[in-house]
Amino acid sequence: MGEWCLAGAYQERRAFTVSERNITMDLPLYIDNSGKLHTIVPIGSHVGADWLNEIITPEFQQEDMDVETVEYMDFLTVKRQGSNVTLCFKKTDYFNELLAATSYYTYDEVTVPYGKEVEVNGLYGDYTRIFCEGIGELGAPYLFLLTEEGRVEYINVMGCLYAGYFCANGPLLGAAQVKDFELGENEIGYQMIYAVTGSGERIDLSEMIWGNMGNIAYDLLDCSWGTGSGVEDGPELFLRNDSDGFLSFELMYNVPGEEYRTGLDGSFTYLGITEQGVVYHYVGNGINSNGPVWQGAVALYVESDYSGEEPITLLYVTELGGNPLFESEAGDVTVLLRTFG
Repeated sequence: MGEWCLAGAYQERRAFTVSERNITMDLPLYIDNSGKLHTIVPIGSHVGADWLNEIITPEFQQEDMDVETVEYMDFLTVKRQGSNVTLCFKKTDYFNELLAATSYYTYDEVTVPYGKEVEVNGLYGDYTRIFCEGIGELGAPYLFLLTEEGRVEYINVMGCLYAGYFCANGPLLGAAQVKDFELGENEIGYQMIYAVTGSGERIDLSEMIWGNMGNIAYDLLDCSWGTGSGVEDGPELFLRNDSDGFLSFELMYNVPGEEYRTGLDGSFTYLGITEQGVVYHYVGNGINSNGPVWQGAVALYVESDYSGEEPITLLYVTELGGNPLFESEAGDVTVLLRTFG
């Protein structure tokens, strides 16, 4: 079984654990003899049942949390206060060149929130350090977060910027007991970033990130999702695993006022997990077209419904940023029914 399969299974269970459908106001609460609040939460499990009930003691952040600030080049300032992280971009010549070199659009069509502190979503750990450096020939910035447990999470800064939604990627599988970060170069002179463990082992984070971007949740593989009213009436979303291990898609939908259907085809890149589901940055072109590029961010969450005569599987697609796939505003949700797969 490939590493992307293992990572996909982890994503699936983690998405369930942190989802707004699992963490609700209906969870049992109690106060122990010392006055501490506890709750019983279903935690996703890969063995036995789909979840195990665990007793959790909520921790409430204080206003006097430690503050850490780092800067990357002349255009990016990152601030961490406790478990909250914000990014702030500054318009500079170097940043304009980076946008022009890395964007799917021409750089002047990318919406950059200059001068604003943008909050990063999908942060659930207790962090002790942040580290921001560039990777590859272009030096695109990645932000790394070290947790108290020695795990490494990261933020694909440029990918999030183009998607129109900032989200942390979650723990990198294979990076554990990390104490520090270190820079290096590969054989052709590109900058590399390593996680250093307590025993002195160096873990190549650059290579690990590339593999992690193609992670696919099990429930999304090789499926077709529709409205249940027939492909000629509503949108139909096809998801498949392509030869590079990424999640490819084809979306067909009606054209208002016309008798024909059109759509998009492209690919999804994994960005992280939030309460809405597994977050992907999507990039697509019109069917049989070379442009313009259509991109944004969606959260995908799969849920089975056993309340009817026959069980059904539903896909909740939440629009998060950029160009919407189905609806017109961030936060809108489209519910699709699995038709095969």
